[in-house]
Amino acid sequence: MGNSLLRAGRVLAALMIFAVLIAACGGDSSDDEEPTATSEPEAAAATATESEPEPTEAEETITLRLGVSMTPAELETFEAGLEDIRSRHPNWDIQLEQTPQDGVVEKTNTQIASGDLPDVVHVQGLFAQPWIRQGAFASLADYTSDPEFNVDDFYDAALGQFQWEDALYGVPNIVAPDLLFLNLDMFEAAGVEPPAADWTMDDLETLAYELTLDSDGRNANDPDFDPDSVVQWGLSVTPNNIWTRHYLLPFGADPCANDDCTDLQFSSPEVQEALTFWADLAQAGVAPYDPYTGNQTGVPGEGFQAGIAAMGINGFFLVGVLNATGELNYDVAEFPTGPAGVKASPLSTNGWAIAETSEQKDAAWELIEELTSEEFLTQHWAEPGHGVPARESVAPEVLQEEAAPANQQAILDTLEYAEVFVPSAAGAFEVFGRTSDIFVAMMRGDTPIADGTEEIDSIGDEVFGASQ
Repeated sequence: MGNSLLRAGRVLAALMIFAVLIAACGGDSSDDEEPTATSEPEAAAATATESEPEPTEAEETITLRLGVSMTPAELETFEAGLEDIRSRHPNWDIQLEQTPQDGVVEKTNTQIASGDLPDVVHVQGLFAQPWIRQGAFASLADYTSDPEFNVDDFYDAALGQFQWEDALYGVPNIVAPDLLFLNLDMFEAAGVEPPAADWTMDDLETLAYELTLDSDGRNANDPDFDPDSVVQWGLSVTPNNIWTRHYLLPFGADPCANDDCTDLQFSSPEVQEALTFWADLAQAGVAPYDPYTGNQTGVPGEGFQAGIAAMGINGFFLVGVLNATGELNYDVAEFPTGPAGVKASPLSTNGWAIAETSEQKDAAWELIEELTSEEFLTQHWAEPGHGVPARESVAPEVLQEEAAPANQQAILDTLEYAEVFVPSAAGAFEVFGRTSDIFVAMMRGDTPIADGTEEIDSIGDEVFGASQ
């Protein structure tokens, strides 16, 4: 869910995620005693009446603090877009406040506690609900109900992450579905064709075995394959935390017993069976059971990006990263269809919220309208490849014929069924922190899946029961 969700760290990056989340901020305003230049129509009116014009709102300087947490590449194009906005609103003093990603959650919580959030805040969707429910952001119901603002143009799944009790508290600007990334050089070296559009979980399993290599160059189908000396993984990840629902839904298994997933049912027979599929891959050595820390792979972080996995599950953000470095010859595919006949993918989101403490809510909303306009989303998010616009009408602008990957249509197709990360209510990160090791132990085979899932559900009951 910075980082977009959107964002440059990923919520799936196991224990590393606590340091990589997104920021928020609060509001302030001030008046400038220097009047702005009078327009020609206003000057003519003043001459005709031979009297001084009444001061107008356009002549007042409005200070708007804008809180963001972006990568350097995102910030560069974003600031260019801000200059365009400033030129159209000379009375706006937009004060950009950039927070490094590893400190954004702590800073946001501190600003909320002190009533010092910036007027407009860029919020990673996964973190929106706890802050919304503690009253940090203003309801946007009066603004978004304006017929001139087409709220229906935004993806429903993205809007849902900023809604609470039928009110909207943020407007999503970008979304990032997860995709299957394919290292084409590894496929070619193995003599294996990339998956077809209609591939299945069985096909994924077959490819994972064929593309895994040990230190002697044997793949996982070889009787002499050594799973303890893997140098190339077939698949980069296995279910490793509470936010890996998309691994389970294709099997007809849902770990969520209610809509916001505060009632966990990982111990259901269906979920246990689906987890067994992934545990079998991990224990066969074709996918790591501990994918992010580097303890097993020797490379901290995600294995596909590090060039040690033939297939990887990653958010759209990785497209921009890979294209910027040019180090991997890659393509993407949709998630395979599971035995239940469905595909699944998580959806990371980022959006704009107004601080409840802001004294400039109307101007803050106008700024959000600018930041979520078709032009801004196209020029400063889609075309640079930073994120998919959260407006359905603008999302196709992310398709760049001259750039990789070749199968870019998979990005838009995945948006048709991708769902936001749940649970995202208060307590979700506590459950995450207390259960991640259990997932690793189940995938490794140290903890029976029945025992591990029962413990996960028990922790969920304890935390969410206390936080609701």
